[in-house]
Amino acid sequence: MVAVVLLAVIWGSTASLIRVERAAAARAAATSTVELADTYEAQMVRALREIDQTLRFVKFAYESQGKVDLGALRAKGLLLPDLVFVVGVADAQGRVVASTRPAGIADVADQPFFREQRAAEGIAISQAMPTRSPNDRQVYFSRALRHADGSFAGVVMVSVAGAYFTSGYEASRLGDRGVLGMLGSDGIFRVLRSGETLGYGARTGFRTPAGPDDAPPAAAVNDWDGRTRFTVARDVFEFPVTVLVGLDEEEQLAPVKARARTYLWRAAAASLALVVLLAVLGRSSWKLARTRIEANRALQEEVTIRRLAQAALNLRNRAIESSVNAILILDSSRPEYPIEYVNPAFQRITGYSSDEALGRDGSFLLGDEKEQAGVHEIRKALREKREGHAVLRNYRKDGSPFWNEFYLAPVRNDEGIVTHFVGVMNDVTEAKTYEEQLAHQANYDGLTGLANRNLLQDRLQQAIASARRSGGSVAAIFLDLDNFKVVNDSLGHNVGDEMLRVVAARLRASVRESDTVARLGGDEFVVLFSGRGEASAIESDITALGMKLLAQVAQPVMLGERPVLPTCSMGISVYPQDGEDGGTLLKHADAAMYRAKELGRNRFQFFTADVHERIRRRMELETSLRLALERDEFELHYQPQVGLADGRISGVEALIRWRHPQRGLIGPSHFVGFAEETGLIVPIGEWVLQRACAQNRAWQEQGLATVPVAVNMSARQCERPDLDAVIARTLRETRLAPHLLELEITESVSMANPEQSVPLMRRLKDTGVSLSIDDFGTGFSNLSYLKRFPVDRLKIDLSFIREITTDPGSLAISEAIITMSHRLNLQVVAEGVETAGQLELLRERRCDTVQGFHFSPPVTADAFARLLREGRKLAVPEGQVAE
Repeated sequence: MVAVVLLAVIWGSTASLIRVERAAAARAAATSTVELADTYEAQMVRALREIDQTLRFVKFAYESQGKVDLGALRAKGLLLPDLVFVVGVADAQGRVVASTRPAGIADVADQPFFREQRAAEGIAISQAMPTRSPNDRQVYFSRALRHADGSFAGVVMVSVAGAYFTSGYEASRLGDRGVLGMLGSDGIFRVLRSGETLGYGARTGFRTPAGPDDAPPAAAVNDWDGRTRFTVARDVFEFPVTVLVGLDEEEQLAPVKARARTYLWRAAAASLALVVLLAVLGRSSWKLARTRIEANRALQEEVTIRRLAQAALNLRNRAIESSVNAILILDSSRPEYPIEYVNPAFQRITGYSSDEALGRDGSFLLGDEKEQAGVHEIRKALREKREGHAVLRNYRKDGSPFWNEFYLAPVRNDEGIVTHFVGVMNDVTEAKTYEEQLAHQANYDGLTGLANRNLLQDRLQQAIASARRSGGSVAAIFLDLDNFKVVNDSLGHNVGDEMLRVVAARLRASVRESDTVARLGGDEFVVLFSGRGEASAIESDITALGMKLLAQVAQPVMLGERPVLPTCSMGISVYPQDGEDGGTLLKHADAAMYRAKELGRNRFQFFTADVHERIRRRMELETSLRLALERDEFELHYQPQVGLADGRISGVEALIRWRHPQRGLIGPSHFVGFAEETGLIVPIGEWVLQRACAQNRAWQEQGLATVPVAVNMSARQCERPDLDAVIARTLRETRLAPHLLELEITESVSMANPEQSVPLMRRLKDTGVSLSIDDFGTGFSNLSYLKRFPVDRLKIDLSFIREITTDPGSLAISEAIITMSHRLNLQVVAEGVETAGQLELLRERRCDTVQGFHFSPPVTADAFARLLREGRKLAVPEGQVAE
């Protein structure tokens, strides 16, 4: 019985020891798997964040500028190394349009990651894609690019060999049958390495187990190759991938199996000795065996723990020494938090060696700028024993500045007490400089250097918020240059830009440092003026500023070789009585500016209730005009043109009228100018042209006398590059012969920019129509251009005709125009002939054609048809011979 019991004890102890060691080895393998997973996860996170940072940077550069130059970014060192990574851009159709190296594929339209990016905003990671090399496959990381309107513009991609993500496979730690892999969220491996074997595209149902990330895993069969392993999977934060590390159970437990065989042999020997020497050594042998087993187990456990601790310590030391960022360790037990350790990257970034930095307070890197906002955050984090982050302006040993993105984290001992701090420095100088450049472009006008609309809105909101708190006032002064379009059209846009720069400099010099001067676009500027107290208290200051701005702008300026005397019109609105938000203030100031222009320009106008009413009426007028087109409320009246040689009707001018549903018939003087200003004159002008041509064709079909119809062309219409095509199309649609259409172009339009108007007139003449210059004599004509114009007639403005019987000057001008026109083989039409005296003077001076109330006011189409049918004519003096 004693022998049986003792043998049972020996063999039971041996079996228990084997089980314990097997369990200890399994726990060690599981713990080692967790540590390997921690290391691999950290490596993958760093690699993926560097890739994503590049994607985000290229995406930001593209969407900010509408394009991206990868070569320039690579030259500045802003992209990942070309040796490993390839950065590319594909357009909305999937064509690869840019790449830092020759692209492996030229079109990614049919790739799943490209289709995914059309509707997604996150990062997409492709499956491993084959390349020209059969042993190499590439993984593509991508983000979507968007146009300014939010539409899809393509993708930015970073491709890298799949083997890159398993290059850290160490056979000494993972064995020959361990696994290291990157698994996509779709259950497909992007890359999987086991020993020297690389695999791609394997599918698995493996999922990250619930519970803490550091929980040791149990051995389980891997469904992709049937091996039993201790497997740990980690979902990478912010990325749709899982990193996977596995240690083969058979490899990890092989030493335990060898020792188990040894234990079994020892148990057999001990059993044999026990049987032989049981009487002498039974109890002593049993005690000795038990002591030996316990000592061996304790020693094994201690060796295992020390080995794992040493391996982890060596890994952390190598990681810190190899980091591209500067890492510092600070002693929290001393008040100045002196530096105890810096890694090699610290000297590369700052220029200070380890010996020069150890024992010093880290603030020596701040130079004389020790009161930066970020410094206070770091000091507060040190005092509160917590993590901190700030962007600091530091100085290298040679005195050159650099931007440092600094992260601070506490290090605690086993009792939870903070003994040290670890700091990480990241040199972000280039990114910070680029960010400042983009911020300046986003907030300042590129031509004048003034604040732009974005910055103005921000400053205006701040000023209103400050005034609301302190009870102050804010004045918005809306300034527009007078006749700036004439400068652009006559002298060129380069001269116009120079004039804008001069005016901007004068405005900036005329205001206080605390005030804001902004350019909204074109020749529109805004000045923000803030004051204390009620608006009435600063009204005199605003008035004085308005007078000063008018005087400064009106100073002569030499543009090229020509002196120009600019003037401006200003509108002023004041917070709070004229509006309680920025948009309302600017709108009211703009309205007041238009009122200043209406009152004669070169002045300023405060916003008043009258101006508000005018805004309302203007808005109503614009709405009514748009509806008038839709409801066909316009109609044409026709005023005959009579030849003085025979007294017969020789032509007719189409004049628009508005049949308003409430106000009745409205003349063109009440709405044409506004339509010109808003751009509605273009569709209205097309309607007039179409209706006049159609009506003339209808008169012909009624068998009436054939006369040309004259239609006025607005300045906006003449700016259209396709005006000749519009005329030709209208003639085709109405089947009107081209010579029966006359286009009247005002003198101001034709003379404003002859280099543009002459080619326009020639294109119009090519359609076969007649051309006349309307309102001749009211502008500043350069008569040298007149002979270049392919026109048929000049129309003397009615302001001269009205006074030719009372003003010798008007008579002289009219006579000069008639004589000059005949010398240039041009016919002359006199507008506004209302009396017999005017008619007689024009006949004496051999004017060709007259038009006015003396013969007939503008009449309806039917009434004009009756005039033609009746053959109405002017009386011709006896003896006059028609020429």
